[in-house]
Amino acid sequence: MISTLEFLLIVIIGSVLVAAILLGPVLWMIRIVARAFLCGGVERGVVSQIASVVRQNLPLATGVSLAADSEHGLAASYLRQIARLLGQGLPLSEAVAKGFRGCSSRTLSLIAAGECSGQLSVALDAAESRLLERWRHGMRPGANAMLYLLAMLGATSLVVGFLMVGIIPKYVEIFKDYGAVLPSETRTLIAVCSWLGTGTPPGGLLVLLLASVILFLWARPRRWGTPRWATQVADAIRWHLPGLHRLTQGQDMNLVLETMRQAVDSGMNLPQAAAAACDLDVNTCLRRKMRRFAETLETGTSPGQAAVNVGLGKVTAMALANGERTGRMSESLRFAADYHYALVSRLWCVVRNLAVPVATLCAATFVGWTVIAMFKPLISLIDAACSI
Repeated sequence: MISTLEFLLIVIIGSVLVAAILLGPVLWMIRIVARAFLCGGVERGVVSQIASVVRQNLPLATGVSLAADSEHGLAASYLRQIARLLGQGLPLSEAVAKGFRGCSSRTLSLIAAGECSGQLSVALDAAESRLLERWRHGMRPGANAMLYLLAMLGATSLVVGFLMVGIIPKYVEIFKDYGAVLPSETRTLIAVCSWLGTGTPPGGLLVLLLASVILFLWARPRRWGTPRWATQVADAIRWHLPGLHRLTQGQDMNLVLETMRQAVDSGMNLPQAAAAACDLDVNTCLRRKMRRFAETLETGTSPGQAAVNVGLGKVTAMALANGERTGRMSESLRFAADYHYALVSRLWCVVRNLAVPVATLCAATFVGWTVIAMFKPLISLIDAACSI
């Protein structure tokens, strides 16, 4: 026989294991989302302080240590760790990677590219400006339209769930007593809610699984260096999805071309500059194209033809061909980078202007259909009562 103490221990251990199994993935996803949304301000402060130290030509370890005294909270803690690692002789990119675990891989790749090309100050300025631009995008109207839509759908789903449990069963009983038929909208709502709760498999579980996968692929932090399998899958989806492909390509091509321009300005030839840009944290599909581009340049192929062969776009190919012909490669790379930046800016304007109206229309459609499905049975019930 099991004693009372042993029984309590089994219950406690079992409860802890069940809680870990159920809450572990949820807490892990919350951690990923919190890291994606909350580390931006800290990263902006850390990069801004390091860029200021580099611009003033101060000794890195000493300058970063002094910069930590002007910060507070997490930013100050990260800067002190980075300063300690710099004092041990580590290069800046490795010191930031080890001392600031929450730093984005794109910022780390920009710092590493700047070290490689001898343009560290320019690379830090570019990283700082991109972080600031991302923050500004988040503050503009329409940036949180998806969160608004999800909140509306979530609140409406809770109300519908309550109605399905407390009111719809009464509807069904009353309609059976009167020999009436529920409206098609209500029957559809009941069928959908039944599938979500008691389907084979339950639809709610499938929706939750799909949402978790999308959230995992979207919010999981990227790793500096060799990308994880999840990053490669997410990048492949972004690269081949219509609309999102142009946005991803424009953003990443602007970053690649700007890095190549910095490398050319530092005295590198174009193949070396292309090789340096291959290590940037951009879409993995574009990284493969850039590796082929660098390899093609090494074989002696002209830059314009090499860009056409690997599929970098007509504008990039034209700019590279013009840069080779005129000997002004830096200006040509700047032109191509500015073109892609302007393309992305226009796309973001369209997305921001359409986000709120589309989200509102979707939410209103769902709410309107739910209201019709809930109140139309009352009219049918009144008609059935009057006909008796």
